[in-house]
Amino acid sequence: MAMRLPVQVLGDASAVWAINADGILLTIPERSGEETRPFPVYRFDGTEWAQTTSIPRNGAFLVTGADFGPDGRLYVLERAFGIPAGFSARIRRFTFVNDTLTDEETLSLPRTGRRDNMEGISVWTDESGQTRLTLVSDNNFNPLLRTVIAEYLVND
Repeated sequence: MAMRLPVQVLGDASAVWAINADGILLTIPERSGEETRPFPVYRFDGTEWAQTTSIPRNGAFLVTGADFGPDGRLYVLERAFGIPAGFSARIRRFTFVNDTLTDEETLSLPRTGRRDNMEGISVWTDESGQTRLTLVSDNNFNPLLRTVIAEYLVND
């Protein structure tokens, strides 16, 4: 069965995808169109897509990854670029219930080492029950960028 994607997602080849334990599939475009416009969140109901909620836009950050964690919350990876600082990244997590995002929380990432173009996130639980975030960057075939895999422990 072919899925028709929302026009806003089709126009943004950088859309991110996340699926939760109940099989709910969400997609979020990387760009919202304006720094004051929220990022639309689309849900696939098995037949068609519909915008069910949005993520508030906060600054120059763009959505580059998303995953549902073992706790059922939606973790959204965002990245910004500025001169001379270069890349910065943050993770916001939300409670997702009845197509609504609530309880927004920004998780701090340590500022150690050079952070690159973070574009992927996986949220998982290790054998001791700790929640971990694995982030990946892409060098986009650019010799000035690196491909990096970084792992963080979530301290709740």
